Amino acid sequence: MRKELLAKEKLFFDTVATLDEIIVEELGFSARSALETGELNTGGTGPILITVMKIALATLLVSKGAHPNAVLGLSNGAQRS
Repeated sequence: MRKELLAKEKLFFDTVATLDEIIVEELGFSARSALETGELNTGGTGPILITVMKIALATLLVSKGAHPNAVLGLSNGAQRS
């Protein structure tokens, strides 16, 4: 699904690209590249990539007329030290 959305939905791609600029600057890896290549859980990047996908998908759905009355979240978990 991620590859198809990146290839066929400009708004989805643009949202990922915008978030990717921040992620590269702050965390030093490319979420867009990881989503394109399928390197989805290397070095603990999984939760970040899931969040990027959620934001991009929500943006796309709203653009197509979806107007939810509520949004449910899913915890990506927390690491304990």
